[in-house]
Order: sequence, then structure tokens, then C-alpha cells
Amino acid sequence: MASMIIDINQLSDDPEDLDLTLDPAWFARELDGVHHAEGEGQGEAKLQVSKLGGKVQVTGHLSAHFPVSCGRCLEMAEVTVDEPFVMFFEQAADRRVVQDLELTAEDLHWRTFEGVEIDLSPILREQLLLAVPMTPLCRPDCEGLTGHLERPDPDDDDSVERVEVDGKLIDPRWNALAKLKTTR
Repeated sequence: MASMIIDINQLSDDPEDLDLTLDPAWFARELDGVHHAEGEGQGEAKLQVSKLGGKVQVTGHLSAHFPVSCGRCLEMAEVTVDEPFVMFFEQAADRRVVQDLELTAEDLHWRTFEGVEIDLSPILREQLLLAVPMTPLCRPDCEGLTGHLERPDPDDDDSVERVEVDGKLIDPRWNALAKLKTTR
């Protein structure tokens, strides 16, 4: 089993090790639109696949690091994932669908599949996306875009003349926003 596809017909009753490499090409393909720097990202999934009757259990560990945009300044921020991985799969026909029930924590580890193959790529992608913080930061003390606006670029001959608002030098195009007061 070298690919991310598990063929149910080829599983024996004994657990099988599955070592997957998440290379830059995989990250570029699977995290298209999420990546800040294309062609970056590395990771691996060291998994064990077990057949339990008509169900398949995949357990192990997922580790990866990849760049995303900083939530404050839009520079590159590094996301690191180092998590256990547990997922149970069963045939879609075998799983009863019950309407109007709430999801439990256990339900998050169950997936259904059709046919005789399970593709782990979407599952690994989902785990990586869930690991991205709501506001990823390039560094803990990132000042955001205002931190960049307060420091004019001395090499930029065409830089806009800064104006002072509340003791800070800002780009005058931001002046109207700088004067806004919170209402809460």
C-alpha cells in the first residue's frame, strides 16, 4: 500500500503499516487556495490499517508543516501539525442514516465509502485544514497592516507623505478609517 488509496479487497486480517509522504506537490494540489507559498509544505502520515469485519480502522500519527497567510499582515505564517489520527470507515450501505440526530464526538471519526476503495487524501486534507488557526500569525507580536503603514519605506521614492493621527504616522488614504471610534 504505497498510495493514498486503500483497496478493501487487498486488506488481510492482520494490521498493515501505511507510511505516506505529503510532499510539496501534494500540498500544492490538495491545499490549492489555502497555501501562501506554492510548492512548499512537507509532512507524513504514519498509519496502521486494520480490517474489522466489514469496517476499516485507520490509526496513527499525522505530522506536517506548511505556510498560510498571516491573519494580520498577510505575510507567510507557518502552520505545524503534530496530531494523532483515528478514522473508522464502513460501507455506505451498511451505515443507517438517522434523521434529526445530533453529532457526537465519536461521529467525527466515522466516514462511509462506496465501492472497494478508500481515498485518504480528502481526509488528510481536512485534518490539515482543521489545524489552521482562525487567525494564523507570522509571529506572536505581529502588528498587522498598521505596523507596516507606520514605517515608510526609505527606498521608495514615490512613498506617500505620512500624516500624524493620534501620535502615529499613517498613510493619508487610511485617515478616514483611523478616525473611526468604536461604539461599544
